[in-house]
Amino acid sequence: MLRPQQIEVSKEEAAKLLAFLKKLAKITVTKYLESDER
Repeated sequence: MLRPQQIEVSKEEAAKLLAFLKKLAKITVTKYLESDER
Protein backbone atom coordinates (compact mmCIF):
# COMPACT_ATOMS: atom_id res chain seq x y z
CA MET A 1 0.00 0.00 0.00
CA LEU A 2 2.83 2.40 0.76
CA ARG A 3 5.17 1.16 -1.97
CA PRO A 4 3.46 3.11 -4.83
CA GLN A 5 4.27 6.30 -2.92
CA GLN A 6 7.82 4.96 -2.54
CA ILE A 7 7.54 4.75 1.24
CA GLU A 8 9.57 1.86 2.62
CA VAL A 9 8.96 0.52 6.13
CA SER A 10 10.62 -2.30 8.03
CA LYS A 11 8.64 -5.26 9.36
CA GLU A 12 8.89 -3.79 12.85
CA GLU A 13 7.55 -0.42 11.68
CA ALA A 14 4.77 -2.15 9.75
CA ALA A 15 3.78 -4.11 12.87
CA LYS A 16 3.64 -0.92 14.94
CA LEU A 17 1.63 0.82 12.24
CA LEU A 18 -0.81 -2.09 12.06
CA ALA A 19 -1.24 -2.11 15.84
CA PHE A 20 -1.92 1.64 15.78
CA LEU A 21 -4.47 1.31 12.98
CA LYS A 22 -6.24 -1.53 14.82
CA LYS A 23 -6.43 0.59 17.97
CA LEU A 24 -7.72 3.56 15.98
CA ALA A 25 -10.36 1.39 14.30
CA LYS A 26 -11.49 -0.02 17.65
CA ILE A 27 -11.84 3.47 19.13
CA THR A 28 -13.73 4.69 16.06
CA VAL A 29 -16.19 1.78 16.11
CA THR A 30 -16.72 2.12 19.86
CA LYS A 31 -17.44 5.85 19.54
CA TYR A 32 -19.80 5.22 16.65
CA LEU A 33 -21.73 2.55 18.54
CA GLU A 34 -21.93 4.73 21.65
CA SER A 35 -23.36 7.64 19.67
CA ASP A 36 -25.79 5.29 17.90
CA GLU A 37 -27.27 4.16 21.23
CA ARG A 38 -28.41 7.65 22.16
